[in-house]
Order: sequence, then C-alpha cells, then structure tokens
Amino acid sequence: MKQARFEVYQDTSGGYRWRLKARNGKIVAVGESYTRKASANRSLLAVFKAARDAFSGEVPCPSAMPHRETV
Repeated sequence: MKQARFEVYQDTSGGYRWRLKARNGKIVAVGESYTRKASANRSLLAVFKAARDAFSGEVPCPSAMPHRETV
C-alpha cells in the first residue's frame, strides 16, 4: 500500500516548493516558493515537526470537521 509522502520539487518559475501527497496521489498541501532547495527542505522539516508535535492522538470524525467549498 502506498504511503502519504512529502516531496520537494522545482516549480514552473524555477523556485523550490514542498508538497504533501496523500496515499491516493492527490496533493493535500503545498509550501511557498523558495529560491534555494535547502530552504524548501528546511520549511518542509519545520512543517513535519510541527504537525507531529501537534498530533494529539485523536483523529476527529470527518463529519465534525468544518467543510470548505472549493471555488
């Protein structure tokens, strides 16, 4: 089974971004553009650590989550 994963890539303007892909391959989060790949890697690591530290061990019921319409 595929795992969700972070990846760093070069965007169309030549900058570097990170993105988080879900197990189904859909992109669920994207970081801002950085001029240096090392800066995008640092940003990704900071987000990863913050998410890990914020996890309380309880996963909310999807029906209790706020719904946001896409435009």
